[in-house]
Amino acid sequence: MRGKDFFRQMEELAAPIAKQAYEATCETYSTMSDDQAFRLLAQLWYIETPVLGNYARNWWASIPHDPTGKYRDVELFLSRQLYDESRHGKLYADACIRKGFIQREAELYEHPYARPVPGWLNFTMWLEHLGGFNFTTLYAGEQMASECLTFPQFLRGCIEVVRDPVVRHVFEAQWDEEHFHGMSGRYVVTKYCQTQPLQDEAAWAAQTTWRLLGDGVGDLAKFVKDGAFVSRPALAEHPVLAESGRRVPRTLDHPED
Repeated sequence: MRGKDFFRQMEELAAPIAKQAYEATCETYSTMSDDQAFRLLAQLWYIETPVLGNYARNWWASIPHDPTGKYRDVELFLSRQLYDESRHGKLYADACIRKGFIQREAELYEHPYARPVPGWLNFTMWLEHLGGFNFTTLYAGEQMASECLTFPQFLRGCIEVVRDPVVRHVFEAQWDEEHFHGMSGRYVVTKYCQTQPLQDEAAWAAQTTWRLLGDGVGDLAKFVKDGAFVSRPALAEHPVLAESGRRVPRTLDHPED
């Protein structure tokens, strides 16, 4: 099918997910204490700042190097997006400073609130991993599936329900830029994702993004509202050890009999 028809198909699949994202955002973040706002800002800062260099390296590698400038439009889109994302990281950090949560951005690198919860970390690593595929797969999984079809609903919900003006401004300030990233995803997928193999891989990437993003925002909401981490089981209680009948793993000093 044509790239335009493929995008419309993805758009239809994303509609109920986007609606659910908006409703869940409004319900979850309509009331937040300062501590909860700090948790939210720190987790969002993580996905924009510490791992941005990994995104940049991997995403650039997905674009074919053509001396004739065949993919110059994709390169320009990605250049603009990486600049915008670095700015968004500063927005989150500046809001934390204005609220008095930290004195300088460097503190976030060691703060426990900025250590990603498991689902959020999985989603982040997936975005980085997308750079290992064709650039149409990258743009379908990130810029189209997330920035075009679902993430704007999270921003919209936060803009509408977050009461603190300092926190709300962070989301208002990136609204137009995130829409541009989404439109670049639509453009790239429509123009370059024209063959069945590319569309099959792109559809897989989009659906994986929606699944991992759903898990990520679920863990994020749980952490922000309840302060809950996903606890790691004690080594002796690990299911693998229980099934094998060993209480501790083998070591060189204490080999298994």
